[in-house]
Amino acid sequence: MKFQVLCGEYVVGDKTYQRGDVVTTDNPLDEMFVNAFKRVGEFKEDEPQQEPEPEDVSNNFPLAANNGLVVMQQADGKLNLFDKNDLANPLNEEPLTKGGINKLVKEFLA
Repeated sequence: MKFQVLCGEYVVGDKTYQRGDVVTTDNPLDEMFVNAFKRVGEFKEDEPQQEPEPEDVSNNFPLAANNGLVVMQQADGKLNLFDKNDLANPLNEEPLTKGGINKLVKEFLA
């Protein structure tokens, strides 16, 4: 199963997963740690893996949301900025972090 870390960090051995990272494990992390993980897929070796759909997180970016922009978060936690009338073509060339999105929104509105 695959889970996205929603808050804090999750440590397995010497590997630390941060918010937005995707963890692959057989443990039901979303049941073990309520509201800390989101299940993003159950993959078996013989099944083709599919990328989870991006999630609209515009409410976390009021400057964007209030100006007709949409922020979508990928399973890996990276963000893309879109015009609300064109959700097929991101305004950024490469996926960004939260700080990068905030900077791009300010540049776009300047």
